[in-house]
Amino acid sequence: MHDYAEQLAVVKMLPTFLNDHSNVRLIVMDSVAFHFRHGFDDMAKRSRMLSQMSQDLNKMATDYELSIVVVNQVTTKFKFGNSNNNNTKNNDNITNNNNNGGGGAILIPALGESWSHAATNRVELFWNQGIRNAKLVKSPSQKVNTVTYAVTKDGIRRSSKSIVSNVDNGNSGSNSNSTNSNGGGGSTKKRSRGGD
Repeated sequence: MHDYAEQLAVVKMLPTFLNDHSNVRLIVMDSVAFHFRHGFDDMAKRSRMLSQMSQDLNKMATDYELSIVVVNQVTTKFKFGNSNNNNTKNNDNITNNNNNGGGGAILIPALGESWSHAATNRVELFWNQGIRNAKLVKSPSQKVNTVTYAVTKDGIRRSSKSIVSNVDNGNSGSNSNSTNSNGGGGSTKKRSRGGD
């Protein structure tokens, strides 16, 4: 796809494709954010288009009983000003570099927080000490959890390696959002980092 118009057109054409290919159970859109990150003067129009695309994808997931995974990118937002805490705040993904001016940086979804509400499940993928991690951060039926995984010649597998330190360090590399027609657990097939 070359631009957001083509991306939206593909989403609109998916039901026809799915009618002709009834065995499809997973659709992955990587990246949902790319064509929507820049070049919009009218952010309200961008929000409306993203909202409509989200509604279309959610409806398809329900109507065709399939999972749809959309990958969102993350971007860095810099925090300026004085800070009373020079530590990493894991819950907020804020890292303070312990300089005299305070501040720090936070990883945020490229499409903003409003996009994170579009997905049923949200998974953040990140590296910690050289090991891949997947953190389920939003689900209607599963608790927040982080697991290690490996990409192998046989596919994605749970890793036998474990991390001694806290894996909730906010080193997200991407967000993935998953829409699952059964609202159910385990739609960690991918975001993440989406979704949002």
